[in-house]
Amino acid sequence: MDRYYKSKEFKAILAKYENADKPNAVLSTDEYADIAQFYHEAGDDDKALQAARTAVEIYPGSVAPLSFLARYEILENRNSKKANEIAEQITDKDDPDYHLLIAEIMLADKKIKDADDYLERTWNGFYGDDYYDDMPLDVAVLFADYGELWLAEKWLNRSDETEETDYQTVKAKVLINNKKFAEGEKLIDKLINDDPYSGEYWNLMAILQIEDGRASDAVTSADYALAIDPNDLGALMNKGKAFGELGNLRGAEKCYKKYISLEPNDPQIYKMLSGILVSENRIVEAYKAIVRAMDLENVRNDGQGWRRKRDIIDHMVSFGEALNNFDEAHKLLDILADVYKETFGIYPGLPEHYYSDVDCMRAHVFMIQGLPEQAINCYEKAIEEAKKNQDIYIRVAKEAYDLGLVEYAYKKLQELKDQNVAKRPEFYKCLIKCCKKLNKNEELQWAEEELKNWNPDE
Repeated sequence: MDRYYKSKEFKAILAKYENADKPNAVLSTDEYADIAQFYHEAGDDDKALQAARTAVEIYPGSVAPLSFLARYEILENRNSKKANEIAEQITDKDDPDYHLLIAEIMLADKKIKDADDYLERTWNGFYGDDYYDDMPLDVAVLFADYGELWLAEKWLNRSDETEETDYQTVKAKVLINNKKFAEGEKLIDKLINDDPYSGEYWNLMAILQIEDGRASDAVTSADYALAIDPNDLGALMNKGKAFGELGNLRGAEKCYKKYISLEPNDPQIYKMLSGILVSENRIVEAYKAIVRAMDLENVRNDGQGWRRKRDIIDHMVSFGEALNNFDEAHKLLDILADVYKETFGIYPGLPEHYYSDVDCMRAHVFMIQGLPEQAINCYEKAIEEAKKNQDIYIRVAKEAYDLGLVEYAYKKLQELKDQNVAKRPEFYKCLIKCCKKLNKNEELQWAEEELKNWNPDE
């Protein structure tokens, strides 16, 4: 929970609220909203809603409590229509928080481009107004909360509040997303040094370490978060992921099942549990878990649903491959293609490699079927759809190598090698594997030297 809620200042406000029958117990509108958020994060929504509604009765039209009530509708009840009705009760429609709320309702409705365009118009209309100085950072935080880190980065670059913890937290997430792990770790270290009892920062460190292939370190970071709060859902998920990477399947399963006991309606956790059960060859249990994940995802249907559905379908396709039910696997990929069609109307600014995802997954199915020609055709289509960017070349090469198409993987890396772009470590690592397999010793030495001298700042 936020450090503010543990402060003496907030505890005094909360005590005043809880003794509201005494004289002089009326609080400010922001204080009521803080109390509502505190109760919500503590899992007591009845008290949260009561605090917000009390504030609206005392301060009709005020932004903070009405924003809380509107967000509650979109996050808990998936009711954007009701959220808009509440937002319209806000009196000061020039308040930046009003515009952030309207954008968040759009995000919840999966109208990502509309939200960004709306905020751009608002920012352009009020640029230079001191009242809006904090807006770029607030927008960056909003987009980061919804997983839109490419947009968070755009808005973060407009903010000069670089010493704010919100800025540094979002910056760390962007750096992880961009695979700049050393820079991200340095920033998270600073955040932890400033607030060593923040589970959020320890979890952020665990995420970075998992992405950087340092699962043992991630377990340690997750344990620090769990020492702060034994029921920290993020820490349980991160520790489970790290255990999975380390091959400690029972440890991972234990973490995920504790998570489910605390939050039984999160589709993501069932997907992750399914992966562990597959690794333990408990196929029937694994399939039930992944079906549960899809059922919950269809109910949730929020702004981030397309990403989670993609991961769930990926797992279900793997079941089709494992059970030699290839027709079902291809049907699932057709469903995913439809999900992406909807998504691309929402996210016209997506990086190019997203557009090729289905073709790469279909290539994998064809290879398991023993149809390498069809697989290569899919990979070629994927490369063209992604406009031949580095991400797609590396993905295709890595997958092709793992599937035994070593010559093809090497050929794709040569095409990327000829491009005038700075190469990432993944390029050299994959090229080294291909050269070893194909006995290309001279090029192997070159690639090893390039990897050794790789400079992330170039």
